[in-house]
Amino acid sequence: MRWGSVGVLAMLLAVMMASTAFSGCIGNNGGGGDDDDQPPPPPPPDSDVTHFLNGDCNLAGNGLQPDCAGEVGGVGPFNDISLALLSLTAGDVLQIANGSYAGRISITESDGHSAGTQNSPITVRGSGQTVLTGGIDNRTTIQIKRSFWQFETLRIVNDGESAESITAGQIKVRGPVSGIVLRDLDVDGQMRSITGISVGCIDGEGCPQNTLIENSIVYDQWLAEDGDAHCIYLDSAAAGDGRVYNTTIRNITSFGCDGDSVQIHQDKLAEMTPPDSTLIESCNFYRAYAQGREENAIDVKAGTNVTIRNNLLQGYRPTYTSPPGSAIVIHMGGGDTIIEGNRIVDSSYGIRIAHGSGASYPVNVTVRNNLILASTNEGQGEGTAIFVGEAVDVKIFHNTIVGCDGPCMNITGEASGVVIANNIVVASNSTEFQISAQLAGNQSLLVFHHNLLVDEQGERGRINGNPYEDAHCPDCIDLPPQFINPASDFHLAETSPAIDAGGDLGVVMDRDGCTRDATPDLGAYESNC
Repeated sequence: MRWGSVGVLAMLLAVMMASTAFSGCIGNNGGGGDDDDQPPPPPPPDSDVTHFLNGDCNLAGNGLQPDCAGEVGGVGPFNDISLALLSLTAGDVLQIANGSYAGRISITESDGHSAGTQNSPITVRGSGQTVLTGGIDNRTTIQIKRSFWQFETLRIVNDGESAESITAGQIKVRGPVSGIVLRDLDVDGQMRSITGISVGCIDGEGCPQNTLIENSIVYDQWLAEDGDAHCIYLDSAAAGDGRVYNTTIRNITSFGCDGDSVQIHQDKLAEMTPPDSTLIESCNFYRAYAQGREENAIDVKAGTNVTIRNNLLQGYRPTYTSPPGSAIVIHMGGGDTIIEGNRIVDSSYGIRIAHGSGASYPVNVTVRNNLILASTNEGQGEGTAIFVGEAVDVKIFHNTIVGCDGPCMNITGEASGVVIANNIVVASNSTEFQISAQLAGNQSLLVFHHNLLVDEQGERGRINGNPYEDAHCPDCIDLPPQFINPASDFHLAETSPAIDAGGDLGVVMDRDGCTRDATPDLGAYESNC
């Protein structure tokens, strides 16, 4: 048991009383009169102290050394995590020894926890095999409601490895807090948790800003019954509460989510305010269980200013809770979304942009420099790399798409303002493009130029099942793209007809970060790098 030490509590209270003892009020004349002309004293400086915690120590020390104390209150680590957290002020670090620590952690002002500052955050750091196990059914393991706290190098589970009760998740960042960092964490839902990491508002108070989640693994968030259990969840806000703002999700590995690896939430009636300014980059999302209910890697329900870049996403199939089976889905409104530099493999839909079940359409979505491979119809999938349904102002530029069991691009529904240019599309045994009748030839709704369309046999690509006519695709090419290695390396060989065959669309970098010139190459890669 890692909780409770009356001796340490008494010691802390004594220290607090000593530090706040009344020292008198000195006026300008040295007396004790009114001193209204004097500015208030400055706040105490940040302490920048490293504290230590070791639950295996029998005696509670003062937290200032890692070796166990010889007497209660002596030089040595804390042995009670709750009291250790209460001792921290801005700039402090709590270094936790290896071991398992039971009990829910709630960082709140009402419980007496300090806030860090932007330049002096409070850091809680494990030692490589430090496990926090929660301890209360249907509650989160860690709740953070104070600004500028960092949790690093920890394994987060619920109630220990063998517990069976469903919990409310591992980590919640809640309310009007800023500067929370979650780094180098192993967040294991143990197939019985609602959410791995959630970032959400408190009604009437406000929402988190500037949250960083990085270099972590979040997995096996699962419910015994039907329902969504997301690995990372950004919540929408009630009217007047602001919104979840400026969240970065970087270098995350995520799988086994009975729902989505990342969901950016909005209610179907659009009465809530969705998150704003979200970056998801350099992550690895995949479907782990053949018979699972894992839905999408990234589900954007009306988020605004979302950037999804340089991620690996693979293996998404239809489920009965989410029939499309998409690696990335953008729906239910929102806008100003960029999807770039991703590698999407072996999914029913690589990218799906559509109305969905929400109150409005996605607006202003840019899809560029992506590599989308082997879109599959396995498990009743569609085998489509990019689908655009009811959406407005969608730009599809410089993507390389190879191998589709269905139409590689399907542009249908009530789409408008769609521009498709500078892409390489190589279908397998299907058609390169499926374009609805109301869009075909209507340049006010769909502009289509400077693409390479060909099948795996090198034959001219097809639109709606028939080889395209030049009028369908001005400046298009029907020659093999000549990849360096058609099985694994989709950079262009020196003799590729895709080199210098594109139009200038203002896309200044390729998927590798190389600068594109005024006559750019088709596809995701520029050959002059």
